Amino acid sequence: MKHKSFRFGQWRVDPATNTLSCGVLNRQLEPRAMDVLLYLCRHPHVVVSAETLLEACWGDVSPSDNAIHKIITQLRRALDDSATEPRYIETIRKRGYRLLAELSYDDEVSQGSWLHASPFRGLEAFEEQHAAIFFGRKLSVDQLVQVVVAQAQAACAMVLVLGPSGAGKTSLVQAGLIPALKAGAAPAESGIAISSHVQLDCADMGQSGLLETLASVLLDAEIDGQLLFENTSAAALAQRMAQDLPLLIEHLQRRLPAIRLLVFIDRFEAVFRLPHVSDAERAVFINVLDQLARSGCMQLVLACRNDFYPQLASYPALMNLKLSGGHYDLTPPGSADIGQIVRHPAQVAQLRYTVDEQGEGLDELLCRAALSGADSLPLLQYCLQELYRQRSAEGELSHASFHAMGGLEGAIGARAEQVISALGAAQIAALPQVLSQLVLVAEDEATVSSRRVPWSVLRNEAEHKLVQALVDAHLFVSDLQGGAPTFGLAHEALLRRWPRVVAWIEEHRQALQMRSRISAQARRWQDSGSKRDMLLPSGTQTNQARQLLANSSLSLTAQEQNYIQASLQSERRGERLRLGVMILMSGLAILAAGLGLTARSAQTQAESHRAEA
Repeated sequence: MKHKSFRFGQWRVDPATNTLSCGVLNRQLEPRAMDVLLYLCRHPHVVVSAETLLEACWGDVSPSDNAIHKIITQLRRALDDSATEPRYIETIRKRGYRLLAELSYDDEVSQGSWLHASPFRGLEAFEEQHAAIFFGRKLSVDQLVQVVVAQAQAACAMVLVLGPSGAGKTSLVQAGLIPALKAGAAPAESGIAISSHVQLDCADMGQSGLLETLASVLLDAEIDGQLLFENTSAAALAQRMAQDLPLLIEHLQRRLPAIRLLVFIDRFEAVFRLPHVSDAERAVFINVLDQLARSGCMQLVLACRNDFYPQLASYPALMNLKLSGGHYDLTPPGSADIGQIVRHPAQVAQLRYTVDEQGEGLDELLCRAALSGADSLPLLQYCLQELYRQRSAEGELSHASFHAMGGLEGAIGARAEQVISALGAAQIAALPQVLSQLVLVAEDEATVSSRRVPWSVLRNEAEHKLVQALVDAHLFVSDLQGGAPTFGLAHEALLRRWPRVVAWIEEHRQALQMRSRISAQARRWQDSGSKRDMLLPSGTQTNQARQLLANSSLSLTAQEQNYIQASLQSERRGERLRLGVMILMSGLAILAAGLGLTARSAQTQAESHRAEA
């Protein structure tokens, strides 16, 4: 390390010249300060005591502890760091000092090793084959491996990866954890020897049941070139999981004496939003996952948005993971991580960033801009992909392209508007209808999410052309699910960063929330066997449903339409009944009045006759 330069956060450290550099900034360190920094770098994320630093860097000289304090102060000043809000060196009271920023070395990045395609993924997640260009998450991968090992040793090989939308959960597992485990990152004594993995994306389930979908995924699992489940169907395997799980686990234990199969369940939050899934089916599914994790045969990794934590908390099997340390909270990347995400892929693809008149490199500008919002990672990746698309013949990513696309914040919205503007009027007019298929807004929360829908829901050629154009631009994604083609948003950042979509959601938020409520009620109505007492009550709710049915801007599923129609029919039946009762009561009142008049007339005549007599 003393002879090789390396990167410490945003700074490049050159031990040969005792200098720190960041763009056009160059800071000179005293030799002793460089020795202290190098020693700390040899023990990253470990608390190093002042006594250890004195012994390692001063040798036989016996300075006071104040010498360490002075050197640390000098290092912080050179790094533009703060003792109260440290980003590089943290003081642990009465214990010592610890490095916070990530370290990366030039020999970790193979110059020119990725020349066949873009080293950036845009709005798509990194997959296993992209491990060579997956940077900035080494510490998170190492920590996640430790959690996986600890859970396996605790006889519950299931880990729940939680994080906000856009934090990079899918990429962390696919391009970080899975390659690391297959490369032997887990110690042999842990019982983990992953050689194969399968993946289930809960947002792509369509109308299939939870166990049926899990079974269809497990049918693809291979161990040593042989299928784990042979001569069976997804329906039969799902039935075994539901009714004969202990025997199924015995079969797995005979085939898998160690944990060699990893099952990755992505976008687990969709399980709580699928309209056709009942609470009972969800509970059975989670129990099956828990039992499989305790079988000692397979490792389960679930990725879920952290704003669905209240739903997770209602299932003991998932909350027990937290008590045993099986929850891993992934935060958005920090400044050092962002620096690696920006610089290292460009290096392996032999790209370079321009420097403006003020001496600021585009990489520095991107790093600073990416720290400004919660959606930084997907926006940064999309911006980098657009810069790559507009690169010069010499492989230069320029300031001019960055500013032309509206910077980091405007990149994704500008690209979406660019795609939309190139379409015809009919395709542009079809956007609200397509959005109504994809966008979900729960009635009791402000969270906006999306879902995958079949291509078959598109009603005309204009909608087909619109969706195809967005798929071609990588703003939408299309895939097969259960043999049926589906489409959806490439990332939910579009719902927050595309001004046209943001305005549409705000305009229809109340109707979208109303649809979510009616969808849940329709599901319960159907599960009850279409009982009349589960229909919407007359009055405000049926009036809202009628408005929703007449709203041409929102699409409804056949189940929702049937539920509303049945509720309105029940209301009309009730109105006819009430009208009949009113007519009957009116008739009875008229009859009573007539009889009263007749009786009065008879009484009058009788009195007249008595008077004459």
